[in-house]
Amino acid sequence: MMGGVRARSAEPTTPERVDLTGEPEGHHARQRRRMVISFAVLVIVGVALYVRLIHLTALGFNSDEAVYTGQAGALAGVGDYARNFSPFRAHPLLLQTILAMEFTMVGHMSEVMSRATVVVTGVAAVFSTYLLGRRMFGVAAGLAAAAGLAIMPYHVFISRQVLLDVPAGLAILLAFAALYRYDGPTTRRWLYLAAALAGIACVIKETMVVFAPAALLYLAWSKISARTRVRDIALCGLLMLVMLAPFVSTRFLFSGSGAGGYIIYQLFRPPNHPVWYFPVVFWIFITPIATLAIAYGVVLACIRRTRADKLLLSWLAVFGAFFQFWPTKLLPYAIILVPALAILAARGLVELFFWVRQRWSSGIAVAAAFVTAIAVLGPMVGPAWRAGNVIRDSSFSGPLTTDVEVQDFAGGRETGTWFADNTPSNAVALTMGPSLGNLVNFYGDRDFFALSVSSDPKLRNPAYRPIPNPDYDIRQLEVQYAVWDAYTADRSPWYSQRLRNYVAKYSGTPVFSVWVDGNNVETSDGAPPAGAEVRIVVYKLVGGDPLQSGTGQQETGQ
Repeated sequence: MMGGVRARSAEPTTPERVDLTGEPEGHHARQRRRMVISFAVLVIVGVALYVRLIHLTALGFNSDEAVYTGQAGALAGVGDYARNFSPFRAHPLLLQTILAMEFTMVGHMSEVMSRATVVVTGVAAVFSTYLLGRRMFGVAAGLAAAAGLAIMPYHVFISRQVLLDVPAGLAILLAFAALYRYDGPTTRRWLYLAAALAGIACVIKETMVVFAPAALLYLAWSKISARTRVRDIALCGLLMLVMLAPFVSTRFLFSGSGAGGYIIYQLFRPPNHPVWYFPVVFWIFITPIATLAIAYGVVLACIRRTRADKLLLSWLAVFGAFFQFWPTKLLPYAIILVPALAILAARGLVELFFWVRQRWSSGIAVAAAFVTAIAVLGPMVGPAWRAGNVIRDSSFSGPLTTDVEVQDFAGGRETGTWFADNTPSNAVALTMGPSLGNLVNFYGDRDFFALSVSSDPKLRNPAYRPIPNPDYDIRQLEVQYAVWDAYTADRSPWYSQRLRNYVAKYSGTPVFSVWVDGNNVETSDGAPPAGAEVRIVVYKLVGGDPLQSGTGQQETGQ
């Protein structure tokens, strides 16, 4: 056997690897190559981890983070979160259950732990993108895709928050990677694994069931369906349904009429953004040059139509169509798409490099690759670095005149803490929308009503109660505070004006305010200073008859 091994190693076969000059690699060259690749992967993962962890808790939670972490606290029995955050809301509870287990071990809720858990899934997506890109198009494409995803401002920003889309996106990425390994009956275990991973994604967020039609499109398009038994497809569908069954059954058993209310709300709520929302998101948060590289990669995939191309295009087509036609469009949704986009862009640029090298010379190709890397990755570095150091929410105007809101609530944590420290336990706040109300719930353990919550069940989230007659509740002292915030005011000027009218009508007195000074969040027990960039103002309202008009409308600085 030893001789056989030596004979095989000495055969003048075609080498597995060639260097950049096209010459065969020797044994030591392959070792060096493996070391360089391993080092590059380690650097990419390290950078991805760093930019997602830096200043991780500089800002408090936003609304969705407060809800998901509050649900985890309720499941763990930590504090009084169960009073304000029912686990039985719109989505499954896998992420919340994992966080609850962590909270149970440490005995308290931790912002760092919640966000770091999601960061781990975001970094894992970067590494998994490298593995899938390498298997599909080679090491260079895998490294380029992972490097782009590691510092992509969009992916960095979203994967620093306690959002379901991040771990769900990782599960979908792994499901497609497993599906790519499937090539007929002898590899059916990979098909089952893909279904199981998709089922896990569905137990994180139920909309990930869209993986099923994407997988069927790929199997049919790549002709693998002809080698696939109907029984295997049925078993995969059953596997996904079995994993979703606890979520569905518990909603109808324990949520009562609320379960149907969530379905009605999701189906009939009005669109919140125009159809070009996600293209604008890509243009802004993935950067224009990288977006153009992605477009080139997609066009190249449509031309080549290899099996890898068909999988990535099926992934993008089905999930992209779903996000486009679903009425609700929110910033985190597209995180499901970006690994496929990064791989296609990387493949296109790597093939362009080899084309230049073949047409001219290796030196010119390397120089062109360096310039291209700077052009694509350079604009990402600054926004990725600042992702954890931006203390205010921002509204970006895109090329098609739509606003893309970044849902950070600078001062939300401080406002909730003020409520906890300075108001009685039965205090009730009136907010413009439920976003800030959730922070009052989470950090302050105080109840709230939101003006924007509709009395029509089709147009409201069943988790929130409407307030049909705010005048009556204020007069009866059922509501004692009004809270104005800049984020909701920017999105809903009408509700901003309505709240300020109540503040003026019932002699609202500013008792707490938050404003931004450069990169600092400042607070005051009273009105904000003149000319400040005001984020939040809390007013104490006078109940009974409105005998005089207050000046709260002017105190917001608006």
